[in-house]
Amino acid sequence: GIIDEHIAFHWAQGVRKFIIYDDGSTDNPWSVLEKYVALGIVEYHDLAEHWQANSVALQLEMMNECFTTFRERGPEEGIRWVMFPDLDEFVLSSVPGETLSDTLNAKYKGEACLQIARTWYGSSFYHQKPVGLVTETYLLASPDYADGYPKLIANIYPENVTRNATALYSVHNFVNQTEIPCVLKNAIRDVRINHYLRSLEEYDSKAVHTNNPVSYTHLRSHETDSYL
Repeated sequence: GIIDEHIAFHWAQGVRKFIIYDDGSTDNPWSVLEKYVALGIVEYHDLAEHWQANSVALQLEMMNECFTTFRERGPEEGIRWVMFPDLDEFVLSSVPGETLSDTLNAKYKGEACLQIARTWYGSSFYHQKPVGLVTETYLLASPDYADGYPKLIANIYPENVTRNATALYSVHNFVNQTEIPCVLKNAIRDVRINHYLRSLEEYDSKAVHTNNPVSYTHLRSHETDSYL
């Protein structure tokens, strides 16, 4: 399923820790995630019984908790980058031969945060969910870097910068963005997010039922020897 593909894809891009907050999914993601939790790749939080389950407020609260926690754990665990994609968003380097981790650490170590534009992939005329990997099935997309709502990648301890981002206003902006400016999406052409809406059947289901699990992903620093 898409959870396996999401984890495998980003593992190949240099991601070494996945934090998933499940606020009321109905498709039993634990049955897929259990093996990754046992391996130490995934940290899973079941919030189905939370009084704010399936709400934007809870999602933002958990994202900020996650961001704060990993800023504290970052230096000890070799974590530098934190990003906030959904399960149907795949983040990658556009540089041939480089992983996402390679590109971030080669070019952006001095930046506090990045706004990454999303390229939207539609149904490719599939009405029902087809067999095969998402990234190999849906090939028709919007123009690159055209999305008005980018997603964030944060640098926990940017080089030569005295302050860094401290809290999220949303997955698109930090609350102190005027003080700690992000590199804007129009200035970034070597990191991208492919956002897959998938088949019409899957999109309709997502539009009606907003209780899909959300994935918050954490990149280990390229400088550590055991995480990449």
